[in-house]
Amino acid sequence: AEDCGNSEVSEYVASLQKESYFCKSATLSGNKIADVILSQKSFMCRQKGIDFCFEHNNTDLGFVRDSDMCAILSNTLDNAIEAAQNSTEKCIYVRFYRSQSRGFCFLEVLNSCDKAPEKTGKGYKSIKQGRYHGVGLYSIRQTAEKYNGELITRYTEDKKFRTTVMLQDMSE
Repeated sequence: AEDCGNSEVSEYVASLQKESYFCKSATLSGNKIADVILSQKSFMCRQKGIDFCFEHNNTDLGFVRDSDMCAILSNTLDNAIEAAQNSTEKCIYVRFYRSQSRGFCFLEVLNSCDKAPEKTGKGYKSIKQGRYHGVGLYSIRQTAEKYNGELITRYTEDKKFRTTVMLQDMSE
Protein backbone atom coordinates (compact mmCIF):
# COMPACT_ATOMS: atom_id res chain seq x y z
CA ALA A 1 0.00 0.00 0.00
CA GLU A 2 2.85 2.37 0.81
CA ASP A 3 4.56 1.52 -2.48
CA CYS A 4 1.38 2.40 -4.36
CA GLY A 5 0.81 5.61 -2.38
CA ASN A 6 -2.40 4.45 -0.72
CA SER A 7 -2.16 6.24 2.63
CA GLU A 8 -5.60 5.14 3.83
CA VAL A 9 -4.69 1.45 3.54
CA SER A 10 -1.23 2.10 5.03
CA GLU A 11 -2.80 3.79 8.06
CA TYR A 12 -5.23 0.90 8.50
CA VAL A 13 -2.42 -1.68 8.36
CA ALA A 14 -0.37 0.40 10.82
CA SER A 15 -3.29 0.40 13.26
CA LEU A 16 -3.63 -3.38 12.92
CA GLN A 17 0.07 -3.86 13.60
CA LYS A 18 -0.39 -2.36 17.07
CA GLU A 19 -2.47 -5.41 18.02
CA SER A 20 -0.78 -7.92 20.33
CA TYR A 21 -0.69 -10.69 17.72
CA PHE A 22 1.71 -8.58 15.66
CA CYS A 23 4.29 -8.19 18.43
CA LYS A 24 6.56 -10.71 16.75
CA SER A 25 7.38 -10.74 13.09
CA ALA A 26 6.61 -14.16 11.67
CA THR A 27 7.59 -15.53 8.33
CA LEU A 28 5.41 -18.55 7.87
CA SER A 29 4.71 -18.86 4.16
CA GLY A 30 6.83 -16.19 2.53
CA ASN A 31 3.71 -14.37 1.31
CA LYS A 32 3.38 -11.17 3.38
CA ILE A 33 -0.41 -11.05 3.43
CA ALA A 34 -0.73 -14.78 4.14
CA ASP A 35 1.83 -14.45 6.96
CA VAL A 36 -0.11 -11.60 8.58
CA ILE A 37 -3.38 -13.53 8.39
CA LEU A 38 -1.78 -16.78 9.61
CA SER A 39 -0.14 -14.96 12.54
CA GLN A 40 -3.40 -13.29 13.51
CA LYS A 41 -5.48 -16.46 13.26
CA SER A 42 -2.83 -18.54 15.05
CA PHE A 43 -2.92 -16.04 17.91
CA MET A 44 -6.72 -16.17 18.01
CA CYS A 45 -6.57 -19.97 18.11
CA ARG A 46 -4.18 -19.94 21.08
CA GLN A 47 -6.56 -17.61 22.91
CA LYS A 48 -9.47 -19.99 22.25
CA GLY A 49 -7.57 -23.17 23.11
CA ILE A 50 -7.48 -24.42 19.51
CA ASP A 51 -4.41 -26.31 18.28
CA PHE A 52 -3.14 -24.58 15.13
CA CYS A 53 -0.63 -26.19 12.78
CA PHE A 54 0.73 -24.76 9.53
CA GLU A 55 2.76 -26.57 6.88
CA HIS A 56 4.06 -25.47 3.52
CA ASN A 57 6.72 -26.68 1.14
CA ASN A 58 8.00 -23.32 -0.11
CA THR A 59 4.88 -22.87 -2.21
CA ASP A 60 5.19 -19.55 -4.03
CA LEU A 61 1.86 -17.74 -3.85
CA GLY A 62 3.24 -14.49 -5.24
CA PHE A 63 0.89 -14.72 -8.23
CA VAL A 64 -2.15 -14.27 -5.96
CA ARG A 65 -3.25 -10.65 -5.50
CA ASP A 66 -3.16 -9.49 -1.88
CA SER A 67 -6.90 -8.78 -1.77
CA ASP A 68 -7.62 -12.26 -3.16
CA MET A 69 -5.29 -13.93 -0.64
CA CYS A 70 -7.05 -12.04 2.12
CA ALA A 71 -10.51 -13.09 0.88
CA ILE A 72 -9.53 -16.74 0.60
CA LEU A 73 -7.49 -17.19 3.75
CA SER A 74 -9.43 -14.93 6.12
CA ASN A 75 -12.81 -16.40 5.21
CA THR A 76 -11.55 -19.97 5.31
CA LEU A 77 -9.84 -19.56 8.68
CA ASP A 78 -12.74 -17.60 10.21
CA ASN A 79 -15.05 -20.51 9.35
CA ALA A 80 -12.52 -23.04 10.65
CA ILE A 81 -12.07 -21.20 13.95
CA GLU A 82 -15.81 -20.95 14.49
CA ALA A 83 -16.28 -24.68 13.92
CA ALA A 84 -13.19 -25.74 15.90
CA GLN A 85 -14.01 -23.68 18.97
CA ASN A 86 -17.39 -25.41 19.18
CA SER A 87 -15.92 -28.90 18.76
CA THR A 88 -14.46 -31.39 21.20
CA GLU A 89 -11.05 -31.82 19.55
CA LYS A 90 -10.37 -28.11 18.80
CA CYS A 91 -7.79 -28.26 16.02
CA ILE A 92 -6.96 -26.57 12.73
CA TYR A 93 -4.39 -27.78 10.23
CA VAL A 94 -3.39 -25.46 7.36
CA ARG A 95 -1.30 -26.59 4.42
CA PHE A 96 -0.06 -24.89 1.25
CA TYR A 97 1.27 -27.12 -1.51
CA ARG A 98 1.83 -27.19 -5.26
CA SER A 99 0.86 -29.87 -7.77
CA GLN A 100 3.59 -31.57 -9.73
CA SER A 101 2.12 -30.41 -13.02
CA ARG A 102 0.04 -27.63 -14.58
CA GLY A 103 1.01 -24.94 -12.06
CA PHE A 104 -1.75 -25.48 -9.51
CA CYS A 105 -1.33 -24.35 -5.92
CA PHE A 106 -3.53 -25.60 -3.12
CA LEU A 107 -4.52 -23.98 0.15
CA GLU A 108 -6.03 -26.60 2.40
CA VAL A 109 -7.63 -26.16 5.81
CA LEU A 110 -8.72 -29.13 7.88
CA ASN A 111 -10.56 -28.32 11.09
CA SER A 112 -12.41 -30.21 13.78
CA CYS A 113 -16.18 -29.96 13.42
CA ASP A 114 -18.40 -32.12 15.63
CA LYS A 115 -21.59 -31.59 13.64
CA ALA A 116 -21.87 -31.95 9.87
CA PRO A 117 -22.95 -28.66 8.29
CA GLU A 118 -26.24 -28.65 6.41
CA LYS A 119 -25.75 -28.49 2.62
CA THR A 120 -27.68 -26.02 0.50
CA GLY A 121 -26.94 -26.05 -3.24
CA LYS A 122 -23.23 -25.39 -3.79
CA GLY A 123 -22.67 -24.30 -0.19
CA TYR A 124 -23.78 -24.81 3.36
CA LYS A 125 -26.49 -23.30 5.52
CA SER A 126 -24.91 -20.62 7.67
CA ILE A 127 -25.39 -20.75 11.43
CA LYS A 128 -24.41 -17.09 11.73
CA GLN A 129 -26.97 -14.42 12.35
CA GLY A 130 -27.14 -11.16 10.43
CA ARG A 131 -27.38 -9.82 6.95
CA TYR A 132 -24.11 -11.04 5.45
CA HIS A 133 -23.98 -14.63 6.67
CA GLY A 134 -23.00 -17.17 4.05
CA VAL A 135 -20.95 -14.70 2.00
CA GLY A 136 -17.55 -16.19 2.96
CA LEU A 137 -17.71 -19.42 0.97
CA TYR A 138 -19.24 -17.57 -1.99
CA SER A 139 -16.33 -15.10 -1.88
CA ILE A 140 -13.77 -17.92 -1.72
CA ARG A 141 -15.40 -19.72 -4.67
CA GLN A 142 -15.54 -16.55 -6.79
CA THR A 143 -11.90 -15.74 -6.02
CA ALA A 144 -10.72 -19.28 -6.84
CA GLU A 145 -12.52 -19.11 -10.19
CA LYS A 146 -10.55 -15.94 -11.06
CA TYR A 147 -7.44 -18.16 -10.99
CA ASN A 148 -8.99 -20.98 -13.05
CA GLY A 149 -9.41 -22.85 -9.81
CA GLU A 150 -12.14 -24.08 -7.56
CA LEU A 151 -13.30 -24.49 -4.00
CA ILE A 152 -13.78 -28.03 -2.73
CA THR A 153 -15.36 -28.70 0.67
CA ARG A 154 -16.05 -31.98 2.40
CA TYR A 155 -17.14 -33.17 5.83
CA THR A 156 -15.33 -36.36 6.83
CA GLU A 157 -16.42 -39.31 8.93
CA ASP A 158 -13.86 -38.47 11.63
CA LYS A 159 -15.64 -35.15 12.35
CA LYS A 160 -13.37 -32.92 10.31
CA PHE A 161 -14.23 -30.31 7.71
CA ARG A 162 -11.81 -30.00 4.78
CA THR A 163 -11.67 -26.85 2.66
CA THR A 164 -9.40 -26.98 -0.36
CA VAL A 165 -8.85 -23.98 -2.60
CA MET A 166 -7.15 -24.72 -5.91
CA LEU A 167 -5.52 -21.83 -7.81
CA GLN A 168 -3.67 -21.93 -11.11
CA ASP A 169 -0.45 -19.96 -11.47
CA MET A 170 -0.81 -18.66 -15.03
CA SER A 171 2.77 -17.34 -15.09
CA GLU A 172 4.15 -20.86 -15.52
